[in-house]
Amino acid sequence: MLTIKPVDPARSEVIRLIEQLDEYQASLYPPESNHLDSIDELAGSNALFLAAYTGSEICGIGSVKLVDDYGEIKRLYVPSDHRGQGIAAAIMRELENHLTDHAVRYARLETGIHQKEAIRLYEKLGYRRIGPFGEYKEDPLSIFMQKKLASSQRPENRGPSFARRASDGRQMTKIKNGKGAPGCQIRSK
Repeated sequence: MLTIKPVDPARSEVIRLIEQLDEYQASLYPPESNHLDSIDELAGSNALFLAAYTGSEICGIGSVKLVDDYGEIKRLYVPSDHRGQGIAAAIMRELENHLTDHAVRYARLETGIHQKEAIRLYEKLGYRRIGPFGEYKEDPLSIFMQKKLASSQRPENRGPSFARRASDGRQMTKIKNGKGAPGCQIRSK
């Protein structure tokens, strides 16, 4: 079963994945084209950092920062041995739901031109290419994307999903995983 929950990005298991992501991106792009937020930025009061687990094993991470009138998706990463299972899409849904719950209408992101799998995922999820935003400058190695979030994405309106409260009061949402089999449990604050 896949569980997605908020975590401190300074946890050692999370740092390992962040370091893997940094190494991967450094192998594809020069430093000036890598826009990597620090652990402190990812732990900021305007950010939500999520980790996905299968059992007790971490299998993906992602973050979103609230910036003005939009949210910026940062640090989405699933190690290669866990790809193809819908984990990244599940993390993205929860990050988008967080934005919607905070009345944010747009999710934006920056990704690199060599990350074809990521670009396909974002397009499949409804993201469209835009120009640079925020502090970003035009970069031939960057792709900027945006998705308009519908207010109907709130937990009570997520189609086949259903929401309920856990015994400790946290919101829990049960959905089907990317292959259509039941078993993905999302926990949020």
